[in-house]
Amino acid sequence: MAIPRITDLGIDEIKTIERLRAPSIIIEKRGSAAVAVDSYGRIIAGPSTDHSSVIRAAINALPQGGKIFFRKGDYNLSTGISVNLYPAPGEANIKTLVLEGEGPWTRIIGPPNTTSPALHIYRTHSDNKNYHRVVIRDMTIAANSSRAGARAIKIDNVPLVSLENVITHWSEVGIELASLTEFIARNVYAVFNVTGIKTTAAPESPTTMWFEGCTFRQNTVGVHLEDALGAVFLGGVIESNSDTGLKVTGVSGRHVLLGVWFENNTNWDIDDQTGVSVYNHKNYMIGVKTEKVRFGANAWWEIVGSQLGSIVKDTKAKVYIRRAEGYDSETFKVTGASVSVGTGNAYNPPTTITSKSGVIAFPRVKITWGGTFISGETVTVKVEAVYTDGSTAYIEKAATSTGSLWLADDDILALVADGKDIAMLNIYAKSSASSTAVTVTADAYGKA
Repeated sequence: MAIPRITDLGIDEIKTIERLRAPSIIIEKRGSAAVAVDSYGRIIAGPSTDHSSVIRAAINALPQGGKIFFRKGDYNLSTGISVNLYPAPGEANIKTLVLEGEGPWTRIIGPPNTTSPALHIYRTHSDNKNYHRVVIRDMTIAANSSRAGARAIKIDNVPLVSLENVITHWSEVGIELASLTEFIARNVYAVFNVTGIKTTAAPESPTTMWFEGCTFRQNTVGVHLEDALGAVFLGGVIESNSDTGLKVTGVSGRHVLLGVWFENNTNWDIDDQTGVSVYNHKNYMIGVKTEKVRFGANAWWEIVGSQLGSIVKDTKAKVYIRRAEGYDSETFKVTGASVSVGTGNAYNPPTTITSKSGVIAFPRVKITWGGTFISGETVTVKVEAVYTDGSTAYIEKAATSTGSLWLADDDILALVADGKDIAMLNIYAKSSASSTAVTVTADAYGKA
């Protein structure tokens, strides 16, 4: 039987081969001391109670493509571990750094009473000839301090980072990411941090992030996406955070939530306060369970097949809901909406009609003039369609006596724009008189 070539194997087989590859260096505990040995059992560093120096020596001795394996035990750092993968052109650089433990009881604990990250991996130089990769899996990393600045893991300016079966806790930020090309997290568990995971724009926004089966629990904020593009959450739980489950700020978008479960977050499950309106940065929520969500003025979401609780939405937010439990996803109906009547031929602020889905299709509108007209008084009603891109169109109807009318097909035609959805209807009213006893109400229904 022929031995299969690597190109004949599927991704799972390749991952298994890579995982089973013998470590180049093993770090283990011997009593209170740590020691690093190579694959032949020769001591590289230690035994020493200065665990930081042993780990640094192991990283410095790691051959290209090598792996450091940590046996279970607590590795208490005296100073944070800082790894510069590519210091400068012409200097030695680590193209692949693999750190692997024996599971959650392999614990790297950051130095006490400091803001230094337990593990900081970065590059001060980058070019198109050197592609760097970091893999961390099967271990617990904690900063040992929730004070300002303390990070368990900080990674910046590294093209590809993969975290698998990693626990972070007791940090201001469990994982901080900046200037990444691709980030993959599988079964990451962030608990008891101020922020479980946070992206930052310094110096560039992280892009293309994949979270699979991750849990963010009992932090202040579970996930904070600041100036981040293209985060995909596949499954996972974001729950019991004392402020917000998922917070979105800055220039951020193109996020996708698939089957994520939000529960028992104190203030908001999702709070999207994107700072600016960014073209083509729509976010998607599919099969997600939430209890309370807030969308700011620049939020842009399409929500499909989800179980939604309460939604607080800025009037400028673009949020479209389809097939969502508890929300009208096929039709909408509004009756007896009171419209304030301005005087002196000036419109008062409008009464706004929306559907829970965020879209109104084929609206039918009935206007009713009631109360008492004085001689020569005309009351005009303006029905304005506000489209999802912010543009508008309107029609006006006037009356000199009480009565009602439905907008005709030609009126609706004037409100429907090719290639644009109606987000809301604004109903205005004004009287030609200096004072008025006329009332105006509006009824509307349609497809949502």
